[in-house]
Amino acid sequence: MPTTYALTHAAIIARLTTLLSSHKRMANPYAPETNLPGVLRAGWGFAIAPGGENTQRFVCSTKSYRVNVTLVLTRESVALRADSAAQDDADIALMGDWETVLGDAHVNNLNAPGGALVRAQTFQGIQTVFLENALSPYRVLSANFDIEIFNA
Repeated sequence: MPTTYALTHAAIIARLTTLLSSHKRMANPYAPETNLPGVLRAGWGFAIAPGGENTQRFVCSTKSYRVNVTLVLTRESVALRADSAAQDDADIALMGDWETVLGDAHVNNLNAPGGALVRAQTFQGIQTVFLENALSPYRVLSANFDIEIFNA
């Protein structure tokens, strides 16, 4: 029988796949620059982050623990490296992607099952990643969520 976390993980991945249907899922969200350029043009990844904890809480005879995860979103900045307008376009697109996911997290809990609560925490701004043979840089937004898992 799958664990509560496994069910939650699968449900969130399915929801992100739907929400970000024009994007490709990264094979390695822990190091976005190691993914293929075709994925980074409009990509997303879901990574387990440091900092999970045993909450030591019991709710209705159910214990809980918290898992920190990072959602990584990428967009290609289709421009020369010195073109600030094109970088703005990529940043605006990334913020739109983030708002889509954030809105769904608030309304639908990212489709997590009843045994989990998803909370958006922080996002670390937008960074630039340069790939060795790529003509354009890629913009990367990383956002942190915590997932509180309740299980018996």
